Amino acid sequence: MMFRHGKILITFAVMLCITLPTYSQQDFQEWLRQQQASFSEFKDKRDKAFTQFLQKDWEEFQAMQGMVRDSNPKPDEVPQADTGDLEPPEEDVIPKIREIEVPRPTPAPEVKPEADIPREGTPLRMAFYGTELRFSYDETIRGAVGSPVDNKAISAYWEKLGKSDYEPQLEQLRSYREQLGLNDWGYAVLIYDVGRAIYPDSPNTCVLFTWFHLLKSDYNAQVGYGSGQVYLLLPSMNTVFDVPFLTLSNRKYFIIPLDGRKQQISQITTYEGDYPGTERVMDFSIRQSPVVKNTFTRKTFRFQYRDASYNLPVQINRNVVDFYALYPQTDIPIYFGARVSDATNGEILTELRRILEGKSETQAVNILLSFVQTAFDYQTDQTQFGRENYLFPEETLYYPASDCEDRAALFAYLVRQLLGLDVIGLDYPGHIATAVKFSTDVGRSSVRYRGETYTVCDPTYINAEYGMVMPSAKNKKVSIFQIP
Repeated sequence: MMFRHGKILITFAVMLCITLPTYSQQDFQEWLRQQQASFSEFKDKRDKAFTQFLQKDWEEFQAMQGMVRDSNPKPDEVPQADTGDLEPPEEDVIPKIREIEVPRPTPAPEVKPEADIPREGTPLRMAFYGTELRFSYDETIRGAVGSPVDNKAISAYWEKLGKSDYEPQLEQLRSYREQLGLNDWGYAVLIYDVGRAIYPDSPNTCVLFTWFHLLKSDYNAQVGYGSGQVYLLLPSMNTVFDVPFLTLSNRKYFIIPLDGRKQQISQITTYEGDYPGTERVMDFSIRQSPVVKNTFTRKTFRFQYRDASYNLPVQINRNVVDFYALYPQTDIPIYFGARVSDATNGEILTELRRILEGKSETQAVNILLSFVQTAFDYQTDQTQFGRENYLFPEETLYYPASDCEDRAALFAYLVRQLLGLDVIGLDYPGHIATAVKFSTDVGRSSVRYRGETYTVCDPTYINAEYGMVMPSAKNKKVSIFQIP
């Protein structure tokens, strides 16, 4: 960009020399200096006013502690069901599962590290969850935020970026977001990781770099500071659990760490006011698994249903698991509706489809229940991770153990993909299960939802078949949630 500006200035200089030969060399140099200075002014008329706004007094706010989704304890061990008294259904009146085409495993699309990357600027190479990316950026943005960290230092950094050649950086970020299939959160993490590559020794500057580019991408975002640290504040379409938050202008702003580190915040200094035109808020839904380099871990799951034993080989992309490892804990339907990466999706569905071939809907559901109930060790999140940690289906396949909501999300995914049956989530105090809408009435325990009958299916209750309710959940109030 500066190169093109330079050519424009030279052209003007030649014209000036031809048309105004009486100008002295000193006058020309002063004019040239003024023209060059004009190119370093703000490129967006919003930025000058926002810089002045940031220089004003900020306010100190009390941070609220993170919300807890369910304070009821989960069982340390789960019971085993006795199916001896169950009347087997008349299988001749139960429909066979529909013939659903299983997608073939496909390699992850190649991310082109040089696509749409301008040649001007300082080059940068980095890895994003195993995938090589190449950037270029304006050298003038180098230099960490000043000290002490306050609104003056933050506004000075904003001013520096606002006067830089930041548009090519935005183009690159948007191009990689598209290629990598990133949702809103993934885009924020991508920006932050680029910031870490530019400012490896200044986490505060990385946060400010992320804030600037989110605002320039039309996201509503704010920053605050306290105890020498800068914090990113994000409103969200979804609830974010276990992180501090503020309420500004009647809207919750979650103080979410982009590096996954736990934050203990009691007070934070920030501003009330939005950068003009920032209407987008974070949506944590995952409609596409991140398209990152395949680095597979292979596992074989073993389970038994009635007199048959099964071995189920599955490959899991470790880079996708690592992406989810830092994912903020959010609304539970998001875990049930998340997509699984193509390679893992194709393999597990292909293997299970062979097992389910020719089965009725109830037989197929029982087999899937048996797989999820018995092929995985049970541990609460507190035991395995030391904190509440909902798992996406891909994580449940990867980690050595899982608990109720993890198994329920995996089971719901398998039923919807393999059987084409509708599934809803059942939220009991301290327990998550599912319910399936069969094509015909199958009796046994069920719930009514929007005028339809859904049969209870508990992927955690060991050996339980469809229509069996875990003893601790019987006669308990249950909330129903729809799966996206």
